[in-house]
Amino acid sequence: MVITDLDKKWCRWQTTEWIIEGKLEVEPCAVCGDPNSYVVHLDWSNPARIKWLCETHRSERLLSVLQRTLLHQALMAFESQATGGVTSFRRSLKGISDPRERTSRRAARGLALSRLIKRGLLERCGYCQYRLTRAGVQTARRLAVRP
Repeated sequence: MVITDLDKKWCRWQTTEWIIEGKLEVEPCAVCGDPNSYVVHLDWSNPARIKWLCETHRSERLLSVLQRTLLHQALMAFESQATGGVTSFRRSLKGISDPRERTSRRAARGLALSRLIKRGLLERCGYCQYRLTRAGVQTARRLAVRP
């Protein structure tokens, strides 16, 4: 089944109506208990399937597997202090011999890095060298604790 923007709009509208009518109460974050929480829809075809998350946990939920892996690698470099917290992700493509596969993965990695920089989790500190920001360290540590 394909979910359209109209389906999402209807689902958000229905949830808002339930909150206004008092059929649904605003709850604290399901992870940390923060009272300032937002609705996260788990199933766009069923507006009753929701989860309440704070801004921090809501943004962490949107990180891709590649972004989480890059954050983990940067956290390892940050904690080792052998490199001064600076990491280079160039070595991660050495074992791939197919040029198309290498190009595809390099493009995906570049996009993931730019999105992490835009979110303020990574900063560029040289040619192909990156370091975690304070928010990035906190986020990477929270993600490392989760199973």
